[in-house]
Amino acid sequence: MIDQGVDGICILANYSEQFSLTDEERDTLLDLCLEHVAGRAPVIVTCSHFSTRIAASRAKRAANAGASMLMLMPPYHGALRLADEERIFGYFAAVAEAARIPVMVQDAPLSGIDLPVALLARLAREVPQVGYFKITGNRVFLMAPIHHHFEKKGWAEPQIVIRFWIISLILALVGLATLKVR
Repeated sequence: MIDQGVDGICILANYSEQFSLTDEERDTLLDLCLEHVAGRAPVIVTCSHFSTRIAASRAKRAANAGASMLMLMPPYHGALRLADEERIFGYFAAVAEAARIPVMVQDAPLSGIDLPVALLARLAREVPQVGYFKITGNRVFLMAPIHHHFEKKGWAEPQIVIRFWIISLILALVGLATLKVR
């Protein structure tokens, strides 16, 4: 991937291996990836956890090991127990402060936690490390007003990382078609 010119590598992604590994396995994977990449590309490390203390500890460990950026979902405690906006803000602020490297906020639509544009704008304005957002699926259309929101308030515009599931599906189908042709 590095030889092909990728812009960065994200490890321990949410909704994949991140929740199925022990902390010892996470540390091993983190160290192996950072050693292999050896600074040739930025490495984004996912540190999400429902506990602020554990997420902050993971974030600090990743930063100390050489991660370029963190990716975090909001804290998720289960379908019937959702954090309010102030607690979500406090979570991101505490984890960012522990690591002191850039943070990408990832929405988590399957968790039922809403990340309104105003909250994302506040995070970008008040938490220096927050300046990237990964918005998935059709929720990307909710981000359309963020440019206006930031310009209206005179804030620096954040980087928005957009992932369309439909594009992933198309690429997967193209890949399958290519395999059948060979």
